[in-house]
Amino acid sequence: IQDEAFYKCSSLQAIEIPGRVTHIGESAFYICDNLKCVKIPKSVVSIDKSALYTNNGLKNVYIEDIAAWCKIQFGDFLSQPLYNGGNLYLNGELVTNLVIPNGITSISQYAFSGCGSILNLTICGDVATIDTAAFQSCKNLLSVNVLEGVDSIGFEVFDSCESLTTATLPSSLKKLGWRTFCFCNMLKYVYCKATTPPTAVLYKDWPYGWEAFPSKSGLKIYVPIDYSYEYKSAGEWKTYKNCIYEYDFVNDVPVE
Repeated sequence: IQDEAFYKCSSLQAIEIPGRVTHIGESAFYICDNLKCVKIPKSVVSIDKSALYTNNGLKNVYIEDIAAWCKIQFGDFLSQPLYNGGNLYLNGELVTNLVIPNGITSISQYAFSGCGSILNLTICGDVATIDTAAFQSCKNLLSVNVLEGVDSIGFEVFDSCESLTTATLPSSLKKLGWRTFCFCNMLKYVYCKATTPPTAVLYKDWPYGWEAFPSKSGLKIYVPIDYSYEYKSAGEWKTYKNCIYEYDFVNDVPVE
């Protein structure tokens, strides 16, 4: 679909993209403000800047293959049709408890950003990397469970998930990106199972540091028994030393 193909087509209310389409061009459906839903086939591999941007945002987005969706290259945040709180449907069923299954090795930039229907998220261990802002601004997301095998979480992956209360990170995690949980102001518990503190990956010349977690009282970052000192003295983790506590992950209890 070419750039600006349906630019400002105000009468358009629904789209079903044909199965042979692989690319949706820049501003293809830009400011089609009566557009409410779109069905995107697994053949689509890229969606360019502002391709599905409307002032009101899409209400429903229908997909047929979660693996194909995780691979789509989005041009920017506004090319993501879920960006304004849209509901995601997989094969006709509303996605509330999203599981990224084994067999998927990466989650692309902006893949689920803005999605309003996801409440709970599990990411299985075959996912080696989670790219920038993959789940940013999922306003109703309550819990995140990243399973063993995942070793890198990119910039702003869960940034501004304002209902998120609990996140579990695996012992395999090696890198944690800038602003991963920034502005998750309801976040209470982070369970980080890695015995070696994941490397804090900073953003270029950003002057305010890592900002991986919200700056709020009451946040508890739980780490393995006997490893709190390593975290409290490690690089950017030192910023959160007053939030770091030990946890017995074998018996699933905090250490008092």
